[in-house]
Amino acid sequence: MRNISIPARTKTRAGLLSVRFVLTDPKRPETSLQCKIGVNSNYATEFVVERNVKTANWAQKLQKMLDDSEESALLNQRLSFIKNEIKRAELRLRIEGKAVTCNAIKKAYMETHGYTKAPVKQEQPKPNRPTFQECFLAFYDRKATNKRQVVSDRTKETYWNYRKNLEKYMADQKIKRLYADEITPQWAEKYFGWLDDRFVNNYANKNVQLLKSVLQFAYDTDMIPTNPIKSFKLYNDDNYNTTHLTMEQVMTIANFDFSTMPITPDAAESLRHEADCFVFSCFTAQHHTDLHRRDFELYTSPEDGRIWMRDRRIKTGTPYTLPVHPVAMAVIEKYGGIENLPVKANPRRNLKLKEIAAFCGIDKHLTTKVGRKTFANFALNTLRMRQETVAAILGNKSTKFLKHYARITEESIAAEYKF
Repeated sequence: MRNISIPARTKTRAGLLSVRFVLTDPKRPETSLQCKIGVNSNYATEFVVERNVKTANWAQKLQKMLDDSEESALLNQRLSFIKNEIKRAELRLRIEGKAVTCNAIKKAYMETHGYTKAPVKQEQPKPNRPTFQECFLAFYDRKATNKRQVVSDRTKETYWNYRKNLEKYMADQKIKRLYADEITPQWAEKYFGWLDDRFVNNYANKNVQLLKSVLQFAYDTDMIPTNPIKSFKLYNDDNYNTTHLTMEQVMTIANFDFSTMPITPDAAESLRHEADCFVFSCFTAQHHTDLHRRDFELYTSPEDGRIWMRDRRIKTGTPYTLPVHPVAMAVIEKYGGIENLPVKANPRRNLKLKEIAAFCGIDKHLTTKVGRKTFANFALNTLRMRQETVAAILGNKSTKFLKHYARITEESIAAEYKF
């Protein structure tokens, strides 16, 4: 008989499941009982199935409680149930074609019996809550770098002055950090009241308007979800400061001899320089920044033969032109050209103007701005020029503020009622 060798069947080791229960600390009288799942000698992390198990009653080799108590009988039944359920979890994995590992079996069992750990709650990123300072810096940077609407250095300085006023208010109210969403209409009303107690109404309005502009910019650029004070109405008491001089007072300053005063010759000369610059502004409507630049262009008009000046206002970027008044022309000729006008820094000019007012007997608070206001009053109420024309010379984009000068006064009545 021919011998036929039959090759031995190759055994595939699909995975040998092991379910064991072990005491956490056998040395203690009572300890927890854990389940240990293994596949091919690889074990998953144990998990507790019962607590406060009496160590003396547990038989490790037999995998059960030995005493006859009802509690132990129930535990033995539960352990048998757990073991069968773990085997069922293994079978499901095989049927579904999934990898059968100790960790996979443990996970499948735990999920089936409600032992799944709650997913780790990922910390949600805190919503961006910008401060007003951050919004202001972004607003300022956009304004300072905007090539289409160039902002003058004077306007930039004004923004920072308004910002300093806000910082003073925060210090006064003991506010360490001001978030943009904290600036509610009620907050703005309180801030406006604080400003109105210290400054004129118009200046207080301008400070609060900056808050509105900054927050609107922050909203438009998605820094904040809404502008909380968009609908906040500014209060205008209609008491716009129109302090100006009459032409008689202007000519008093123009012709005053400061050398007759009990001051040094250098002081008298310094006052004369400032008086000339101020008089020049009264007839040409110059901002301090425009005058300080001294970059006007003079030309002879082919239409009327008079000398005119033209330039562009630094603050608004608006071009303007006007005939040079003889008094202003005399100042230019006195110093040998516009570029030689003795213009000093604005704070120093305002100090000198106080001295000039005192020496000339003028009971008004003189500042460099009063020169422009004097021109506006003279042009509207004495020369009877149209508001649109005066606004163009001043570099204003509207006649909004000129209405304060256009009220009926003795000057306007005298200009019209002649006999």
